[in-house]
Amino acid sequence: MSYRYGLIGPNAATAAEVFKHATETLKQIDSNLKADNVPLTKIAPAEAYSSWYSWTPCTESCGGGQQYRHRECNKVEGCDGPYNDTRACALEECPATGPGKLKHITKLPPK
Repeated sequence: MSYRYGLIGPNAATAAEVFKHATETLKQIDSNLKADNVPLTKIAPAEAYSSWYSWTPCTESCGGGQQYRHRECNKVEGCDGPYNDTRACALEECPATGPGKLKHITKLPPK
């Protein structure tokens, strides 16, 4: 039995046809690289990690908070090293407020 991939009907391809097309495409890429005199050893391997994503907003506006960021592993077999990063932020002391000059207000849970 032969399975067909892609479009349904007479334009569908068998697995062998898909493999043949992929092989021809890779040969053409290899040929183009050789024609451009690009030695295959000079092509950089895929980076293990993506670039770091942007820092999240600080968890606090004053009195010390945290910011987080992450990056993604690009290798199937996994990556070495951290993929999460944390840093302190809003380290300045909170201004005194109100008649009692409270420096930090804690929200109590509902009863």
